[in-house]
Amino acid sequence: MLDYNSRQVFTGPPENTRDHIMGAAKALSIGEWERSVELIKAIKIWELMPGCDKIKEMLAGKIQQEGLRTYLFANASYYSSVGLESLGNMFNLSVNTVIAVVAKMVYNEELAASIDQVANVVQLHHVELSKMQSLALAFAEKASGFVEGNEKLLETKTPQPQQGDRKKGGAVGGKEQTKEQGGKQQQRTMGPRGQRGGRNQFNNGLGNSVRGGRKQQQ
Repeated sequence: MLDYNSRQVFTGPPENTRDHIMGAAKALSIGEWERSVELIKAIKIWELMPGCDKIKEMLAGKIQQEGLRTYLFANASYYSSVGLESLGNMFNLSVNTVIAVVAKMVYNEELAASIDQVANVVQLHHVELSKMQSLALAFAEKASGFVEGNEKLLETKTPQPQQGDRKKGGAVGGKEQTKEQGGKQQQRTMGPRGQRGGRNQFNNGLGNSVRGGRKQQQ
C-alpha cells in the first residue's frame, strides 16, 4: 500500500485517517519523525477516546523509536561508528532508550553492530556479500520489476464494465424473472381448472351414453 501511494504522481493534503497514516509512514521513511508525529496527532479520532493526551504521547515515543530504527537500517552502511548521544539528540531520546533500541536490534540480528559503552558509541560491522548473494539480490529486484510491469499491463488490458452495461444486464435479468414468475402463476391457475374441465367432460359423456341406452330400450 505504501509503494502504491508513493508511485502516485500527485498527492494532496491528507483528508481522512488513511491519508494521515500514509503520510506519517512516508515521512518516517525519510527520517522526518517530527512531521510523522504531527500527522498522527492530527487524526480526529483521538479526540473521541478517553485520555487522548496520553495516547498521543505514547504514539510520539513509539514513532521516535521507529525513526531511530529506520535511520539505522537506511544509513548503517555509511558509518563505521555512531555516537549514542548524537542519535539521542537526533530523535529526542535518552541515551538509555537508544541503547535499549540498538541492543534489541543486535539481539534480533537486524543490525550487525556492537555497543561500546566505554566510548559511548555504536560500532557498525560491515558484512560484504558474496558474489552469489549479490546476484541473488539483483535477480530478486529484476523479478519484482517484472511482476509490477505485468500487473500494470493486466490492469490496462482488463475491460471494466460500464454503468450502461450493468443497467442493461439488470433489466434483462428482471424481465426473465418476471416471465418465469408469470409462467408459474399460469401453471398454478390453469392446473385445477384443467382438471375440473376434464371431469366435467367425462361426466357429460357418461350421462349422454346412459340416456342413449334408455331410449333404445324404450
